[in-house]
Amino acid sequence: IAGRPLIEVLLIYGNQTRGFPDLTKMAPNVYQWLSDDWYDIVVPIGILVTLTILFQFVRSAYRSRVVLDREQMLQLALTGALLMPYFLPKMHDRYFFLADILSILFAFYFPRYLWVAIVVEICSLLSYAPMLLGDTVVSLKVLSIVLGAAIWFMVRLHIKTFYPKSNSGPSQETLIVK
Repeated sequence: IAGRPLIEVLLIYGNQTRGFPDLTKMAPNVYQWLSDDWYDIVVPIGILVTLTILFQFVRSAYRSRVVLDREQMLQLALTGALLMPYFLPKMHDRYFFLADILSILFAFYFPRYLWVAIVVEICSLLSYAPMLLGDTVVSLKVLSIVLGAAIWFMVRLHIKTFYPKSNSGPSQETLIVK
């Protein structure tokens, strides 16, 4: 197998984030609202919450009876690419780059959701402004709310797509580990 050894891949997040004690590095995510003074408490909780979200997200797609096509795979990829850097602590602004690319593709596949790509792109661009322009154009807290709304929409779309007969989403039975 080409690339890094498996153990390095599994430990890469911990190894790369060890160097800075910040909850976020200019990323418009939930950690904009928390002080770095809470770092030691928030990081392990944030990792656990993110892993739980990831597990439930993957599990809900797996348990769905919907057959995956290109559109559903793109929707899953975009939603996952938005969820991870939004909820995982210690993320940089650049970790939304995959979501930037996927949101543009998503807009081509689903033109009625062009606004999702626009929101994602504008949030990314404005989060780069302090580095590019030397000044904050829009508060990262505001961007985190706007991006959070787009993520909320994508999660609701995920539920609607993968559980079309139920308006309320997957049943407790579907989500509970058996």
